[in-house]
Amino acid sequence: MREGPFASVYFDSSHDTEDAAARLDLRWRSLRKRLADEGAEERTLGALDAAVAAAPPSEGRAGRALVAEGGDVVLDEELVEPPLREVAPRAGRTSRIRGRCCRG
Repeated sequence: MREGPFASVYFDSSHDTEDAAARLDLRWRSLRKRLADEGAEERTLGALDAAVAAAPPSEGRAGRALVAEGGDVVLDEELVEPPLREVAPRAGRTSRIRGRCCRG
């Protein structure tokens, strides 16, 4: 069981336009800055950076859910649709995470 603090973010990872890769890069940089501003640790941000960079492009419209803690990504899920709005990133103590969805 992981205790946190966790950094979590839910965002549009659609790859349905010619400039999708550039748009995702801009979106991620903005979200990353917001996480850093909320106090996310640099090693946790680095783990999220690696997860975003390593993911293959989504097919069409899609979303992504990422949760990281202590330098490890503990949840990385593609969503079948983008979130209706990007959920404000959170960095801090949240409910403990455990179960089949998590690594570590």
